Amino acid sequence: MNNDKKHKDSLLAAEYAAGILSASEALEFERRLSTDASLTGEYEYWVERLGDISSQSAEPMSPDAWRSLIRKAIEEDDKVSILPRTRFKTRFTWLLLMVFFITLAIWLVSPTQFKAKYQTQLVAVEEGVKLNVQFDDVTDRIRISPIEGRVADDKDLELWAIVGRDDPISLGVTDLSETQIKAIDPAIVNSISVLRVIITEEAKGGSRSGVPNGELMAVGYVQPR
Repeated sequence: MNNDKKHKDSLLAAEYAAGILSASEALEFERRLSTDASLTGEYEYWVERLGDISSQSAEPMSPDAWRSLIRKAIEEDDKVSILPRTRFKTRFTWLLLMVFFITLAIWLVSPTQFKAKYQTQLVAVEEGVKLNVQFDDVTDRIRISPIEGRVADDKDLELWAIVGRDDPISLGVTDLSETQIKAIDPAIVNSISVLRVIITEEAKGGSRSGVPNGELMAVGYVQPR
């Protein structure tokens, strides 16, 4: 394996272990993980290393903070001789078993899985906010996956659906630190062909009036996947 590919795989494994890859990148990584032994070794290594780091942090780390820390760690690894990744195999096996049983439990409790037929990427009007929003028209739910963005401490970002020329309908306050799944009005999903989604910056807790009052931050048009 050449150095460029090794560094790229190490970075991917670290970002996957930190939970900061996009949904599509994570799916591609998981596909490779099932067949690539060296990539599995990288992932085992970073699960252990990042787990030690996160346990020392008093607060959750932002994606940008994780990326900075990961790049620094990779640079440090280049300067020293590190043990083979396979030393983490036993612990990684237990981790996989834990993930399997947790996933099985979730599936048993929620037999209807999220299957998105439609999606939009909300792109910032100026800069700073970007999200993916996917729509499941079978269970009338949306999945909101933050990509980038920050919000002031005294503000919240609120997601709105606009059907045709109708007034915006609030889909609730959006947290940029994690992926969220929310139930929405079936009438919104039934009008998906004429649906737009916007984000505004509102006062803490969201708009009190039920209509957008703050600055428009991002907009997207819903399309089939």
